Amino acid sequence: MDGSGRTGKTYQWKVIGAAQSKGKIILPMASSGITALLLPFGKTAHAIFKISLNLIEATYYSFSKHSELADLIRQTSLIIWDEAPMSHHWVIETVDRTLRDICD
Repeated sequence: MDGSGRTGKTYQWKVIGAAQSKGKIILPMASSGITALLLPFGKTAHAIFKISLNLIEATYYSFSKHSELADLIRQTSLIIWDEAPMSHHWVIETVDRTLRDICD
């Protein structure tokens, strides 16, 4: 979602967040720690997906495919990634590989 100030982005976030009260799992994440602080229960993509800060092109996640975190990710209905374009493309590719591997 992109838009200048006062276009309803915060309202949209609240509407989407209301889905959590209906039993849906939503993972809010951001590219930076400062931005993550602005999201309710937000964390960075590095924290959620356990991505090393020392990235290489073929970085993979560092948790078991059969872990509680992997189960949480499989049960997730929506991932909201604030400021995703601010992330290095290797981070985005690592998350993509992680989701493809965990979710088959």
